[in-house]
Amino acid sequence: MTTDQRTAVAYALYHPPADPDAIRPLIEKPRLKAIDLGLLRLGDLVCLNEDAEILAHQYGDRFLCADLQIVPVVPRSVCYFVASLTDSDPLELGLAFYPCEVQIDGQAVPFGLPYWTWTGATRTRDLKTFSLLMHFAAEVGVETAMSFAGMTLVYSKDSAGRVKVEQEWDDVPDDC
Repeated sequence: MTTDQRTAVAYALYHPPADPDAIRPLIEKPRLKAIDLGLLRLGDLVCLNEDAEILAHQYGDRFLCADLQIVPVVPRSVCYFVASLTDSDPLELGLAFYPCEVQIDGQAVPFGLPYWTWTGATRTRDLKTFSLLMHFAAEVGVETAMSFAGMTLVYSKDSAGRVKVEQEWDDVPDDC
């Protein structure tokens, strides 16, 4: 029996509010960097706006739950691409903008924050390449984070415009 030697990695991308047309080039740059880094099965950039367009696309399948009235979480816009590290399943990288309130039984209910965001997870041994891609995304203005093995690396620009990487460790109980 062979055990999977890949590391589980959770990742997130963030960007302040912006027009969807401004997000497209921000995600296209990491997509091109993914080519340079040797990622495989690289897909085209997919940018979708409005509920109908998103739900009609294969991406929208994830929002087709039994009752959208119960879980009304269709984003307003998405821009992403699909790629694979040499040893990972396909992963999606991009940004989605969700509404800041939803209507439930005729009542407006606050929902989320007014930021573009994306989360995902993969399994890989190639943490270096994935880290380089997250670092590059931060260079072009998309804050990123990746978590694995009890640690999170946050990539963002400092006040001088340089990418800084902050390392955070999960809290470990004292009795371990």
